[in-house]
Amino acid sequence: MSEQQFGFGAVPTQQPTMGKEKISPKATFESVTATGVVLDNFRHAKQNYDVAKKALDEAKGNVIAHIGNQISVGTNRFATNHFTLKTSVSKKYDVDVSDMQGLNQALTVIAGLCGGDVASSLIKWKPSLDSKVYEKLPDDAKAQLDRFITLSYGSPTLSVEEL
Repeated sequence: MSEQQFGFGAVPTQQPTMGKEKISPKATFESVTATGVVLDNFRHAKQNYDVAKKALDEAKGNVIAHIGNQISVGTNRFATNHFTLKTSVSKKYDVDVSDMQGLNQALTVIAGLCGGDVASSLIKWKPSLDSKVYEKLPDDAKAQLDRFITLSYGSPTLSVEEL
């Protein structure tokens, strides 16, 4: 779906669902119609994908069981007489922000040791919007943020619910 500048009424109303409750279909198609065939093809492709994904996950587990202790951070290659398996492992650092006071104290010490530029660029702070709080704002308060917010929609998810 395309991106659009956020404004009033930009979010389509959606029906909240709870658990496994039944929602009436928007439309019904017989399997002999073109749309019905497309939907049936999707269902079969999804079933095949699920089987293949399970097999791939098992094979990946077997590979890791055999070479896992030889894999290091960065790019790794393992050659056979038929192909080369390439693996990549990257480091991921997560910052625990549950103790903001302690984190700020640590950054203050780092600023003294390495300089303020290093300390201020060490941890990146990214603004994010709490959509639940935002949705409760009155329209005039939302209008204050309109020029700073872009609303985009993700790809629709598809799943099969057997009858």
